[in-house]
Amino acid sequence: MGIVRGGVAGYFCTNLVFGAVYCVSWGSDKHNLITNPKPFTPMYRPTHLWLMLIGLICSFSPLPAQTLQCPVSHQLYLPAGACEMPVNYDSLVWSYTGPYLEVSYFPPEGAMLGAGTYPATLTVLTPDSIALQCVFELFIDHDPAYNTLFCRNTTNVVFDGVCERPITADMILEGDYKCPDIYVVELYEGVTYQGTVLPITASNWGVKITDPLTGSACWGFVTAVPGNDILQVSCPDDVVTTCVEDMNSVVLPEPQATSCFDIDMSYTYFHLDQNLCD
Repeated sequence: MGIVRGGVAGYFCTNLVFGAVYCVSWGSDKHNLITNPKPFTPMYRPTHLWLMLIGLICSFSPLPAQTLQCPVSHQLYLPAGACEMPVNYDSLVWSYTGPYLEVSYFPPEGAMLGAGTYPATLTVLTPDSIALQCVFELFIDHDPAYNTLFCRNTTNVVFDGVCERPITADMILEGDYKCPDIYVVELYEGVTYQGTVLPITASNWGVKITDPLTGSACWGFVTAVPGNDILQVSCPDDVVTTCVEDMNSVVLPEPQATSCFDIDMSYTYFHLDQNLCD
């Protein structure tokens, strides 16, 4: 705002609104500022100033930043009966607001992993070769759809060349179930706990399979079916005596026999006299 005066005449200018400059002048009573104000045409129209201001702002406004967003976690479930699975990110929901050349993951797609929690990384390669990353947790878990267990009523275990066999959950369970390695196996002869190894002599033993993650369990029976029995007989080495030695005093070793079953063994010694004595 300013006032300029010269003699009895003068003018008054002020910035009233939106940057427009208005002026009035006076030189005689008919142009008196009080009784007869006389506005001049604005030096700059308000719309012109607004356009100049917008252009100035736009010329200095940076481009919006490109953002990469990942979810907090990614959940996968092991297939039925599997202890590992190939990692996939088909259902992973992520976003990037700019152009990119390729996307990669760690652990890489197809990597075989078991149940657990793993740190994971998604990498986006931009057209100017900048690698942008976001991190999330990869959860691999047993599918709760397989929480209920079903045991076979009776399982026949064939023994071929062995006298005992460890019993595993996949030998007893039927239908869909989780990784068989996670289950607890218990064998019972009547009400007596017998561990997890079935002898070839077992008949109609009880077997219990328990899911330690949920406590779910099922019962069945297991019977040993002998195959080719192990029967090994080892004979001692020959015994050589002198001509003057009393044969009744010679200690002869016994042959040894091994079998999955109790056996009765009989044997006979043969005396070979080569008549080499004088």
